[in-house]
Parts: sequence; C-alpha cells; structure tokens
Amino acid sequence: MKTLVTGACGRIGANLVRRLLADGEEVRAFVLEGDPKVEKLTGTDAEIVYGDLLDADAVLSAARGVDRVAHLGYIMGKPAGMSVATELNINMTGTFNVLEACAAERGIERFLFASTNATYDAFRPKYVPIDELHPQEPHSYYGMEKLAGERMTEAYGRMYGVPWTIVRFGTVPGPDELLKRISAADVAGYLREFGARPGTQLYAQGVNDPAAPVEKAIEEGHEYVVPVGAVGAAGAVGKPWMQDLVDVRDTVEGIVKALRHPNALGEAFNVTGFGVTWEEALAHLSTRTGEEYPRIDLPNTWYWRCDNTKAKSLIGYMPRYTIDRMIDDAIAYAAGDDVGVLPA
Repeated sequence: MKTLVTGACGRIGANLVRRLLADGEEVRAFVLEGDPKVEKLTGTDAEIVYGDLLDADAVLSAARGVDRVAHLGYIMGKPAGMSVATELNINMTGTFNVLEACAAERGIERFLFASTNATYDAFRPKYVPIDELHPQEPHSYYGMEKLAGERMTEAYGRMYGVPWTIVRFGTVPGPDELLKRISAADVAGYLREFGARPGTQLYAQGVNDPAAPVEKAIEEGHEYVVPVGAVGAAGAVGKPWMQDLVDVRDTVEGIVKALRHPNALGEAFNVTGFGVTWEEALAHLSTRTGEEYPRIDLPNTWYWRCDNTKAKSLIGYMPRYTIDRMIDDAIAYAAGDDVGVLPA
C-alpha cells in the first residue's frame, strides 16, 4: 500500500509517516517547498514531493499512483502577518484540490480527512462527554474551516464515489508542548478569553476579572495550579477542570485504524484520549518534581472531553498513553532524551 500524506512535516503528519514506514508501507510525503521541518523526514524511506496545496496540478501529480490519501495539511493557528482570508483560502482551496485529485484518481481506496474536536464547541457543550452526534458549532476559524472540510469530504463521496473517512482529533500536544498545556498561564489565558463571554461554560455572572486569582498565583511564583470550578448551585462541591488531551502516538494509531479498517468507510470518529483533569495531571507532576501545586476555587467551570466509544467499537481504536506517561515523556524530552515522538 502507498499512502499520500499532506501536512507530512507537522506534529501529527511526521509521526504518521514514520509509523506507516515502520509498518512496511510506502509513503509519499507532500511538503511545501522550503519548509525547514522537512528535516523530520530525513533518513526515512518516504518519497518526498514538494508542492503547494493551492497548486491543483501539483496535488494531482502527488495523488497519482497512491492507494490512500491522508489529508492532514491545514493551517492551525495562522502565523503572524497572515490574514484570516489567506488562512481560509489555503485550508479550503487546499482541501478542494486534494478532493478533486481523489475524484480524478479512481484507484484511491480511502481518503482520510483529519478534522478536530474544535468542530464542537468546547466552551458551550450540550452534554459531556461529546460523541459524534453532538452538534458541531465551532467557535473558531479553524473549527469552522475543518467543519467545512468535513462537509466537502462527504459531498465528494456522494458526487464522485470518493471512499472517505473522517477522524476528529482531540487536543494533541507533543512532548515539547504538554507541560505548557497544563500550566497556570494557560488557565489564566482561558479565563481571560472565555471567562468574560456570556453563554460559555467558563462564564460566571458578576465576575469582572475572571483571571485575577490565577494571575495572583502566578505572581506568587506558582507555575502550575489546579483550577476547581463551581458545579451546580452555590455551595455545591466543585470539580477540577478537565480537558480533552490525547497523545500523538494514540492519534496516529487512530489514523492508521481509520485508514485500514473496512468499518471506517463513510464514518466520522472522535480519536481522543481519556479526558484529563488538572488535578490528575498535576498530582503526577508533583511526584516527579517534589512540588505541591495549589488548588484555586473558581466560580468558572471548564469540564469537557470527547467520547471515543464509536472508534473503539467499530475500528478497534484503543488509546494507551495515559497522562502519567505523557508527563513522563515530556520531562524526559526536556532533558534531551529520545522518547520516540517527533516534536511539533
């Protein structure tokens, strides 16, 4: 089998390329000319093809002779100086060009569209955990563009018979990013951005400066805190915040299952992990660092994760990397050890 991987130098794409090669498959990696991250593929047997997703001819050429296409190439978090219009053009036109190539190349057995939990609204969930039937109501350009990509994928299946599957990733920090994702600075950032927005799960009426308690802890020298949100009526027992983290290796495993399993055809899957509370994560980090991290009671609640039951039951996806293992690997990576995961 030969798989074309777009976004092959990205956090997930490069790890997917290496996994497919390790399984004895052929890989054609679609790489933007001049991308310095191509060094991630150095020394592998991947066939590297340089091109731009906006170049329809280059995309069509890259798709010729492959059996499967894994479309991971998307702008997530536009770089400084890039306009939203440019981001949207790259993501939407790029996906259109890849789907057009798949429609033209009739021998392609599977088109996989890499989507995201950002197509749901993490801050206004209707219920938790979020399954694939939950309304998709993105609150970001990225989530909006991914949702549009999902609809395009389904339409090409109907119009041209392109055999497709969709995987919605959880939040996938690499070992170089994980510790930041559970930091007090990130907690304060969420509160600043969403704690003042009426209608979001993080909003608390009458709280004018929701990030203030966490910012105070940061000023006191605390790099990490356990945010505990109020649940239900006043005086109810609070819950530590929870987010939808998943290890890169589990994400790659979900992609591979979706590319290969016959049950994946025409289906969308949440490819996520276990759901991680700050309390669980920092309890383990405390055992590694010897530091204790303060609990901060907040009127603001954030508690969400996605349900991966469908992926488990239909395609045999089974996440293995717990938050303890992810933290251990992040610490080892920071110390210069090879943990078997390519960074972002």
